[in-house]
Amino acid sequence: MMCVLALMALAQVSAGVIALAAGLGATSASWPGSIVALTAFFAALWLLSAWLFRKAAREQTIAAGQGRTAE
Repeated sequence: MMCVLALMALAQVSAGVIALAAGLGATSASWPGSIVALTAFFAALWLLSAWLFRKAAREQTIAAGQGRTAE
């Protein structure tokens, strides 16, 4: 799951790079800054969720391992 979410962050960054290269939104007053900021924000959200899923999976594995030794 974490790998898929990290790939989604990469896809988000790729979309931002394509938007910058194509000049999408170039008529806006805050043109490159808004694309860069929003791309970084959403990529960070993807990476944060990947990290949280990884953390939850590790805690679940640890809890399952402790449950077996208590039997």
